[in-house]
Amino acid sequence: MSYGFGIVGAGTIAGFHAEAIGMLPQARLAGVADVDQGRAREFAGKYGCAAEPGLDRLLGRGDVDVVAVCVPSGLH
Repeated sequence: MSYGFGIVGAGTIAGFHAEAIGMLPQARLAGVADVDQGRAREFAGKYGCAAEPGLDRLLGRGDVDVVAVCVPSGLH
């Protein structure tokens, strides 16, 4: 079985999560959402996933099974 990951937040810590996801044999990064759409698009281009315009769209994707919350701890 393969798991699709979504990442919320496209800051520094999100890159570490994307790299870790990329090392897992049964995982793939499906998408990212960030309040800064430009940052989400840049992150998506770097890690080969979709940039979603918001959290609802990321969570609504049929290929997202797991979500990594990578926003500042005060925003969890």
